[in-house]
Amino acid sequence: MDALRERLQTIDLHHQSSVESQEAASPLDAPQTPLSGRWRNAADKSRSMGDPWAEFHIEDRCKEERARRHRFNALKCKWTVDDILVKMEEKPFAHGAMRNCFRMKKLSNFAHEDWNHAANYVAKSYIKRQPKDTYFDDVQLQMDAKLWGNEFNKVNPPKKVDIIQTYIIEMVDRPDKPVLCVEHLIEGNYIKYNSNSGFVSDTQRRTPQAFSHFTFEHSAHHLIVVDVQGVGDLYTDPQIHTSAGCEYGEANLGLKGMALFFATHKCNPICRMLDLKPFELSTREVKECEKLAQSAMSTLTKVPTMLNSRATDAALTRRKLLDKEDIDALSVVRSADSLPPSVRVIVSVDDVKAMKMPVEPEACPETPPPTAQLSVKNVARVSSRSSSDEDSWKSLQNSKYRDEFNILGQVHMEFALYHEIGRFNPAGEPNVIDALFHVDCAARCGHRQALKTIAQIYLQLPHDTLPGVTAEETPEHHRQGLRCLYQASECGDRECMVMLARRLDTGDGLLPESLCQDDLDASLCKRSHALAVQWYSKAVTRGDDDPDCVPTMGPDTNYSLLARQAEILREGNHGIERDVEKAAELYGQAAEAATAAMKGKMASKYYILAEECAYE
Repeated sequence: MDALRERLQTIDLHHQSSVESQEAASPLDAPQTPLSGRWRNAADKSRSMGDPWAEFHIEDRCKEERARRHRFNALKCKWTVDDILVKMEEKPFAHGAMRNCFRMKKLSNFAHEDWNHAANYVAKSYIKRQPKDTYFDDVQLQMDAKLWGNEFNKVNPPKKVDIIQTYIIEMVDRPDKPVLCVEHLIEGNYIKYNSNSGFVSDTQRRTPQAFSHFTFEHSAHHLIVVDVQGVGDLYTDPQIHTSAGCEYGEANLGLKGMALFFATHKCNPICRMLDLKPFELSTREVKECEKLAQSAMSTLTKVPTMLNSRATDAALTRRKLLDKEDIDALSVVRSADSLPPSVRVIVSVDDVKAMKMPVEPEACPETPPPTAQLSVKNVARVSSRSSSDEDSWKSLQNSKYRDEFNILGQVHMEFALYHEIGRFNPAGEPNVIDALFHVDCAARCGHRQALKTIAQIYLQLPHDTLPGVTAEETPEHHRQGLRCLYQASECGDRECMVMLARRLDTGDGLLPESLCQDDLDASLCKRSHALAVQWYSKAVTRGDDDPDCVPTMGPDTNYSLLARQAEILREGNHGIERDVEKAAELYGQAAEAATAAMKGKMASKYYILAEECAYE
């Protein structure tokens, strides 16, 4: 949370490029007056219309109460407290599945106890008793989203946006001092433009969707503001998904929520005007987004916003619980393997440099029938980086970019897992072609598990992700698999480190010299004990840092790898000089590691070998 707010305070959002196009004209999206002018116009219109709650005589029927107001400043990350006077009805005038809504009037500091001029508010309380922190978290979320609305306005979009001010009131004269969330009453046609789980309204509004996309790009992929809803471009009750997924309550779906947004988002002219990078989608997914933009039927009815709650709390609850079911289904399907063992998708890549060549829909059906063998040509960049991608790979190694790229890679992996369980298929069947597309996108972002999966597919090794997918056994695929194995090792995957070290150690499964194209290929084409020792050593260090990634028995334990390094140094072949002193030291370390793992016989063996080296 603190890191996100620090980024909010320091990020440079000044728009440098000139704006040559404006958003297409429409009643909702036409350029309007500045934000302050719009608020002034709204206030004038409100006064001319009279008090919409005049018939309820709140100022006469309800008693005056003291309340302590808590307001949150998202920029300073600070709460301010003051006392106010309110009059609020005892019974809710509306309720949803989660919250009750009460009519309330707040006396202005300048009204001099004239309740006839008090402003109208909606006060909300949870039906089921909740900790007070829940109310404060709700306000903090909305104020953080409001700050992102301000940043969006700084880049001069065709339409400015705003998120309504909300705060907490604590009824200090009541027993237990209950708290409520309070917002201004706003009137008009309330529209839900998008949800936290991929819903997009059929209103064809561009500004709300571009605003969500903007928050993703300008937070360096750390968060995205969704659930955008309100009257015109005055929004309320948004939700924020974060890359960590642990802030802003249970409705923060994290990386999964980000993937669900981009599953239905089609970049519009405002996205392009603001130079927002399109999220990479397969040809099928792009067509689905276009189809959705043309013919999507809204499941949301436009309702008056006197409730000023998320298009009724009941609808909100259904939408946000929907994705919890998806998450539960994901864990179930992943544990049972999402594809039958008999299903094989044979991947053939004719041109690994054709990174943007999509899979033609007519060339391969959405779901392979059982026992099908599909030869997928140019399978949407299912490959490691070719030599032409070395510059982008070097940029990825820079720690300045690694975090941002990894988040993007994680979102692509969530996309792949959703496709694997059939989340975007009306029939609920897996779509391995698009899943493979996103695994490759994640690999190009330096995502460790994606790189490992691509390496395992090309090298004919077992793999947990997309277990039904295999690749044709060709020299080029072998080359790409080794490159991905190396890159996954560089990203810290211990299993890949060990696999790479073994190949360099034994010389088995390396690259033929005839296929070498660059220095990386050259390092993977010949047996090298020097490089093998380096990778064995890195694997041991990685195991020390994260013991959970080390097997408890077998040839991949830390003590086994230490012993193998000692054996190599004791022999001194294949590019490494004999060093019995270092070998004795490594045997001693292997003995200590074996002792810690309660392998007494192995420890005794290594101590004896260490003594032998000492006398050589």
